[in-house]
Amino acid sequence: MVCLRRDLPMPRTQPKAEAPTPKAGEKMYTAAEKKRIRDGLKQRLAELQAEMEDSSAAAGDLRLDELQGDDADTAAMVSGQEHESAVSEGLQRKMAEVEHALLRLSQGDYGRCERCGRMIPAKRLVAFPAATLCVECKQREER
Repeated sequence: MVCLRRDLPMPRTQPKAEAPTPKAGEKMYTAAEKKRIRDGLKQRLAELQAEMEDSSAAAGDLRLDELQGDDADTAAMVSGQEHESAVSEGLQRKMAEVEHALLRLSQGDYGRCERCGRMIPAKRLVAFPAATLCVECKQREER
């Protein structure tokens, strides 16, 4: 950084604080923390599976209505089916993310960014337990 005025001190930049990383052989989570995380992820997976069943039932209802409807209703039903399909795909993606988080937990990688290797902040994991990227890497990905 260049300071054009000699009478002003050069601004000092603070080095970025690295997230704490466990040392070799050190566990990232205690057994109790792992159990709490695993239970939360399994509960979320069960919720998503229930949503998927509801979505499948709604899609089945749309197909039955289509058989009983007339030509004027066809466009609305096709739109409804497309919506249900998009919902189903989103739920499948979320379920895969939770299953991946459970796998990472069992392998001891849960809570570590898949891109840079730093620890994911606890606040992010509380808000999004299936997170695989730290905030900085996620922001870079979205740009």
